[in-house]
Amino acid sequence: MRRSRCLDPGDSKMPSQVFLPVIRRMLVVTLVVALAFFGRVSWQAPAHAQADIDIKGSRDPATIKSQLRMARQFGDKTLKALREELPEPSGHFTPETVHTAKLTYAYIRAAKGGIEIALSMQRFPDPVLGLTHKKVEEAWNLARPAASKITWDLSRQDFLAEAVPSLTRSMRLVDQALILMP
Repeated sequence: MRRSRCLDPGDSKMPSQVFLPVIRRMLVVTLVVALAFFGRVSWQAPAHAQADIDIKGSRDPATIKSQLRMARQFGDKTLKALREELPEPSGHFTPETVHTAKLTYAYIRAAKGGIEIALSMQRFPDPVLGLTHKKVEEAWNLARPAASKITWDLSRQDFLAEAVPSLTRSMRLVDQALILMP
């Protein structure tokens, strides 16, 4: 029968001296696996981050109002650029215009998410918050073409014919939602 080295009465090593190298080895292996996993995840994250802007929604009315104000600012900047910008030689819009269009959409989406969280946590329905949600949801849908189709290979005239009126209407709805917010 084979005995463990640490339990041998004649052995001078303590059990901690025997198990400590094993624990260290397991810790090193776990650390290497974790670093490999998180290194791989963080390596892929920038590609996903560039494709979509992620702004978190909050049920706090001040945060929702702030997100709607930011959406309004970026929406105005996008509309101004769409109306005044000269076409680049490739026929596409500048990266800044594309970015502001996507930020407009992202802030409206975050405000919509925050309102939905607030609605789901209410004990009693708030009709004003429900109306605000309808307006923000419609603004979100109307801001989508300007954010998504700006990178498509549409002709400039076709894109502007769809994006400018829908984004203008979206900004009006954002204004109405800002008035309704407490």
